[in-house]
Amino acid sequence: MVIDEQVVDLLAHPPTPDLTAHHNRQVCEITEELMRLQRAVTVAQWREIDEMVTREGTRRAVDITADWLHAHSALLLRDTRALVIMAVRMCADPAVLHAFAGGDLGEREAKYIVDFLAYPPKYMNTDPATGQPRDAAGRDRLRGEVIDGLLVAAGSRDMRVLRAHGEYTRDALSGEISPGDDIVSICRLGGHPILPSGASDIAGGSR
Repeated sequence: MVIDEQVVDLLAHPPTPDLTAHHNRQVCEITEELMRLQRAVTVAQWREIDEMVTREGTRRAVDITADWLHAHSALLLRDTRALVIMAVRMCADPAVLHAFAGGDLGEREAKYIVDFLAYPPKYMNTDPATGQPRDAAGRDRLRGEVIDGLLVAAGSRDMRVLRAHGEYTRDALSGEISPGDDIVSICRLGGHPILPSGASDIAGGSR
């Protein structure tokens, strides 16, 4: 094997730490910008797909849009359907979409949150004291608190923390756990998610 003079010189005189650090900073900056652009493209794609579903305006709009994407891409039909559903759910929850666009959570965490909201626990929409539907203001307030709590949990960058908070919230809002006087307290407490025993260790860094 022949090693050219440039490689020999590089091995004999490696870059100084400052030059290496500068190169690493450039790589990090480029990678960060690419990730930002990738998120922007993903958000734009979701919004366009959601608009396609809205324009279709029929009960089969999701399936029709998925069929169109399948015919015009290399994606499997099940994948285009999953993409359409994700797009519709993300666009239905601007707070989650904005958090993803800003890099505050990843696509996996975003999917968990919008899937949770798509199938909300019983008492998100029903008053447990009366069994009657909540009024619009109360429903929107509680939904906002639930989303805030899930976003805080997602900020841990640990899916176990997010799942633990989501499961606890679902149980409490399904009547499985007594939430006490203020049902909203199970969603947020001082800006932090309330987690079941053991999950707080995960949030604090213990494994």
